[in-house]
Amino acid sequence: MKQRKYTLPRHTNLAKQSSRTGAFLIDVAVFGLLTIAFLFGCFRLILNPIAEPYKNELQTEQVNSHLRYRDENGDPQVIKTDSSFEEYRDVISYYYMNYLTGNVAEPGTGSRLADEPIKNDDGIEVKKSEYYTVEWFNKNILQIKSQNPDEDENCLFTYQKVDGVYDKTKLGIPKDYSKVTETDINKYMQNAYLSTYLENFNKLSYVIDLTNKETFIYSLEIVLSMFIAAIGTYIIIPIIIKRGRTVGKLCFKLALANSDGYKAENKQLIMRLVPLVVVIASFLIPFWNDIFLVILIPLIIFLVSFALAMASPKKASLHDFVARTIVIDDKTSIIFDNEIEEENYIIKEDNLEVEIKENGDGEEPEISYEK
Repeated sequence: MKQRKYTLPRHTNLAKQSSRTGAFLIDVAVFGLLTIAFLFGCFRLILNPIAEPYKNELQTEQVNSHLRYRDENGDPQVIKTDSSFEEYRDVISYYYMNYLTGNVAEPGTGSRLADEPIKNDDGIEVKKSEYYTVEWFNKNILQIKSQNPDEDENCLFTYQKVDGVYDKTKLGIPKDYSKVTETDINKYMQNAYLSTYLENFNKLSYVIDLTNKETFIYSLEIVLSMFIAAIGTYIIIPIIIKRGRTVGKLCFKLALANSDGYKAENKQLIMRLVPLVVVIASFLIPFWNDIFLVILIPLIIFLVSFALAMASPKKASLHDFVARTIVIDDKTSIIFDNEIEEENYIIKEDNLEVEIKENGDGEEPEISYEK
């Protein structure tokens, strides 16, 4: 009489990596389509009205600051990039000379920007009456830093002259040099407009607050859509199709089993979602402050999962380790519900007879098989 014990590989064949990759790509496509369906068919309709007040308030601030202008339909539009120097100078000078200092000519068109603390490049805070003066604008925006700018070939602008004398209390003007073209001046003013004007506006605390609230709601729309799509793709569909098969696994004839090779339970399908849920949740990180984390978290999870799949004897990815599952070839494998069902199958397959030897000391009987 010889005791026999069969190992899992006899009835369980792990899926090939190429098949798993193909199934993964199909599942990602299904997940993406469901995300789009839930996003535009449900959550955007529900959450957009919540974000609309923040969006409108931000646009009002932008229009008040001349960052945008209203078109014939009343919709805010960004200043045209092909605007002339005069238009750019008017916008930038209005911004620095009126909007920033709170001396807005038209009542009701100002905003809270004048209440923001202002610091020089060296970090020293200056008095409100001293910042963004005409001299500051000429020096920092028009870059007129020379005492005699007409002789400075690197400067595109010069001071206005009154009776032949530089008047530094007036806004600078373009040099009347043949080599200084209108294109040069327009490009310079566009850079000043984009780099200085937009940067300062977007750094304001209340602008950041409005932007964060609006962006959070849009992020929430995407996260909720992805979360519901993940449940549909990786839990509901596998339960309906049976044997833990997603659409991708069904196409490539793969199935899911627990790490012992037996039937996977529904709770293991839920556990397999944990890494994906972490990735989805990372989109709620305020990426306007730290976009590095938004990219880093999914990347780390993907690399760890890929490394585990390559190094693990059972080709188990991160979600397989979390849920204690394996992906098998459904064509050549048998998934038993439990060990007893497997043993009964072995007995019939090998025409074995079972001999049970009772122990007198109350311990479990020894089970052996023989032909």
